[in-house]
Amino acid sequence: MAPLENTYLAWVDCSSLKLTSDEIKTKQLNEAGLLINSGSMYRSPDESFIRINLGCTKATLAEALNRFKACFKS
Repeated sequence: MAPLENTYLAWVDCSSLKLTSDEIKTKQLNEAGLLINSGSMYRSPDESFIRINLGCTKATLAEALNRFKACFKS
């Protein structure tokens, strides 16, 4: 994850998944019920970056991260 400065939006490098951010977004929506932002939406120079909103409770963020991770374990 990129260092944060005065923001609640995180850039996350998902290059180890070997998928584009659009592929990650589609997989997360269809399999985990999560809506993330693909890096291509923001013209990220790297196709594997996604952006997630951290502006929620710790419990909500933990649940979302667990669902994100579980989606790629199967």
